[in-house]
Amino acid sequence: FSEGDFNKAIEFVVNYGRDNDTVAAVTGAILGAYHGFNKLPKDLREKVLKTNKDIVKIDLETLAKDLTEARFR
Repeated sequence: FSEGDFNKAIEFVVNYGRDNDTVAAVTGAILGAYHGFNKLPKDLREKVLKTNKDIVKIDLETLAKDLTEARFR
């Protein structure tokens, strides 16, 4: 439906109905893993990082770095 376009994919699954918040989260995770973090829309990357750091109190960048370092030890 979106031909790999992140914004189109998220818009489609959010508007599709049913369990759309979960489906959107899974869709974002899959596209992020497939394309890589730096290929995702910059405004969304920044918003997710800031929201998680400020509200959820999880620094996703540090967590990703720590997990990567632990994997390759």
